[in-house]
Amino acid sequence: MKNSFIRKTIVLLLVTVFIISLLPDLKNVSAASKPSKPKISVSVSDDGSTVTLTIKKTKRAEGYEIAAKVSDAKDFTEIATIDLDGTKKRTITVNTLPSGIYSIKVRAYAVDNGKKVYSKYSKTKKVTVINEFNPELLGISQGDIVTFGAYEQDDNKKNGKEPIEWIVLSNDGGKLFMVSVYALERGIVDDDKGSYDGSWKNSDIRKHLNEEFLKDAFSDTEIAFIADTELEDSDCTDKVFLLSSDEVKNKDYGFESKKDRSCTPSDTAFVDGVYVFNDYTERGGYYVANDDCLACYWWLRTSKNEEGGHAFYLVEDNGSIGYNYCWGDDYYTGRGDEDEDFYIEDGGFGIRPAIVVNLKSGVQNVLTKTEKTMKEEWANAGESNDWDEDDDDDYDW
Repeated sequence: MKNSFIRKTIVLLLVTVFIISLLPDLKNVSAASKPSKPKISVSVSDDGSTVTLTIKKTKRAEGYEIAAKVSDAKDFTEIATIDLDGTKKRTITVNTLPSGIYSIKVRAYAVDNGKKVYSKYSKTKKVTVINEFNPELLGISQGDIVTFGAYEQDDNKKNGKEPIEWIVLSNDGGKLFMVSVYALERGIVDDDKGSYDGSWKNSDIRKHLNEEFLKDAFSDTEIAFIADTELEDSDCTDKVFLLSSDEVKNKDYGFESKKDRSCTPSDTAFVDGVYVFNDYTERGGYYVANDDCLACYWWLRTSKNEEGGHAFYLVEDNGSIGYNYCWGDDYYTGRGDEDEDFYIEDGGFGIRPAIVVNLKSGVQNVLTKTEKTMKEEWANAGESNDWDEDDDDDYDW
């Protein structure tokens, strides 16, 4: 009996070992219990000081660990933990980060046999934290192109407004002086030939830019960052204005030659009637500006006394500075021979707005630096042939 019991015990042990060998190993059990890779969204408060992170519901997650790394740091550091503990809260607010540009990522965890089992990290999100605002963190220099505000530009209202691109003419550390990359509208300075006094201050286009355009192109939050700029040459203060004839000659603003003043209309402005010379045979040549597209004429705010009516300066398609009657009647280009004079009809001139933006806390949420620069965007600007024009500024393309 005793030997029989021993034999049965041995057989039972062998069977048990065989059954265990057929089961998945413990490593596979742990892997199966790992949470899924989390998905996250990150936002920053208007004043730039607080980061709010929201995690989508993640399979098998019992909690989350949040890690962050400032731009010049080598490693990520854990900054917060969310322990679900029976709750459904997956949002956390962090207001302890010093100013800087941060990368943030999250991993989920579950507890298996008393130990934490981690998921893969989420995709990394970048945010700029500014507790004590430092404009230098934006990294914006003269000649950079930024986006700020939105306006209809592709002649397709169904897809909404497009971000407005601006050339930074100057950055004094506290303010950005900018002009739009494209002529955004077709317009005339003033259409009242009878009572208009010929000033920028009392012009129709000034009123339009500071009322309809301002409200259409910018949100209330964005408007709060636009400075009230005193225009000493025009005895008025505006949020939106046109450049002066002196400003478009200023090399410190990037206008080093005539081609730097050239400008392309947006698709919407072109369809609305901003004129470009596109017939090579008719004119004997044409000019291209940014994006290697045909250039247009665009208004300046500087007036000029002219016999027969009020006139304003403008930038021609080849970057020369000319002038025309402010209501935009036919404009003689003076570029044809005696038998072929060329005209721009019915005020087909572009409107290229300029603004000054205050660099204060929160602006990083509404103003974005692009990878583009004025120098690169205008690299292919130039003339289609070798004919030249006299110009008061002695600049040649």
